[in-house]
Amino acid sequence: AELFQFCLVILGVVALVLDATKKK
Repeated sequence: AELFQFCLVILGVVALVLDATKKK
């Protein structure tokens, strides 16, 4: 369960980074 939540957090961070780079 902890690993699953960790993966979700990582995916969320990656999504935010990709969105930020696309705006630039």
